[in-house]
Amino acid sequence: MGSGHEIDNTVADASSNQANPALLQAIIETHGKYGDSRTTASLASVNVTNRFTQEMSINNFPNGVKFGTGDGAQLVEAPNGGQVVANKKGGMDVYDSHHKKVAELDANKTMHVHTRNGEYTESKDGQVIFEPLRTGDLSSLHKKGIVEPSKLENYGVSSDGKTTRFPNGVNYEPRTGQVVIPAEYPNFQEERFFDDHHNLTKRLGLNGDGQVLYTIDNKGIHVPTTDGTISQSHNGTVRFESPQPQGKHLPKMSIDDDLKKMMDECGNSNDPLCGLDLDGKL
Repeated sequence: MGSGHEIDNTVADASSNQANPALLQAIIETHGKYGDSRTTASLASVNVTNRFTQEMSINNFPNGVKFGTGDGAQLVEAPNGGQVVANKKGGMDVYDSHHKKVAELDANKTMHVHTRNGEYTESKDGQVIFEPLRTGDLSSLHKKGIVEPSKLENYGVSSDGKTTRFPNGVNYEPRTGQVVIPAEYPNFQEERFFDDHHNLTKRLGLNGDGQVLYTIDNKGIHVPTTDGTISQSHNGTVRFESPQPQGKHLPKMSIDDDLKKMMDECGNSNDPLCGLDLDGKL
């Protein structure tokens, strides 16, 4: 028998999502060292990943907090190992696995998210305001190579030491290889590839639009981002890789003497047959 692959639909299908185009771009106001200037930037530049479902817009913040708004409803989810607790002010407090408060939903239904790189505020209508501590473009913190645990937030990644949450919301346990897909991917499917001996060689997770959410091979999991790939090995090590810029390391071209002579002679000529012999050859 030859190699092959199979498809596993682990989440029930749902009708295609219809997003409101007016909500696709969030306004991000930068303060602090930027004074009173107001700028518009993509959520990805501040390590927030947005996903629309039929019911709401869901933002994954870099410390693992998830917040969704839409149709009068709100979703609040703690980082892995954390919890959401009602407070005495009529809102909710969000704690991580170390029982550190990382966000709160106030009585006005506004979410406040505290991270190592700044403060996020998301109103009930979905507008996001980011107040950076150092830089307003967090993608500038993405460096190739191994990512230290203390710097995972710089890449929009969070972990409780057991389960890792990637920027797209996918959860992964490196020791077991278990993947947990969030509900905002209702049409998710995983394709599995096998060698000639029926050994599993690769797993490919796809969302309902056919976009790759992750690839798992013998080295671990690989999750695409807007500016590269975040990988985690089976021992828990996280790496960030960025593609080579176009135009770098292009092969050097050489021009032989005859072609160079023809270019010198015909460079300014209006004769379309310049440089050609009677047989139409150079």
